[in-house]
Amino acid sequence: MAVTNEDIRPFPAGMGLHPFFPKTGATLTTYAPTFWKGDETKLPLLEMPVPPVWDFAGGRVMAEVEVDNCFAGWSRRAIIRWRDKGLSLTMTADPVFGTIVVFSPQGQDFFCVEPVTHLNNGINLRAAGVAQTGVVDLLPGQSLSGAVHFAVEED
Repeated sequence: MAVTNEDIRPFPAGMGLHPFFPKTGATLTTYAPTFWKGDETKLPLLEMPVPPVWDFAGGRVMAEVEVDNCFAGWSRRAIIRWRDKGLSLTMTADPVFGTIVVFSPQGQDFFCVEPVTHLNNGINLRAAGVAQTGVVDLLPGQSLSGAVHFAVEED
């Protein structure tokens, strides 16, 4: 995917994918050492070490996880396994996708694993002095691009 500034002025940009997956029988494995603690509206405020309940490095059963957060420093590789179906999906993202959002709502049979270039609310966080939001200022004619690959395999 790509976004190009076709205006005569610079503008802040970011991009991402927001796929969702069936939660029943799913395990998510990915590495992300920090997450962004949100306010009451779920917008990121403060970067913190990932607590054990949201540490996906060793794999987490998604039916047991309730989360809606941005994770930073992720490995840009996530594996979702449905052992009961004998399937796995490996998602790999280009380096531009430095943040991942994991959304797993309680009581719903889906979850999302969303590679994005920037934090939710990144423009406002940057204006408040947060240096590493992932938001990129594109000059006229400049582009931001990257790819996310999905590979489905039978286990």
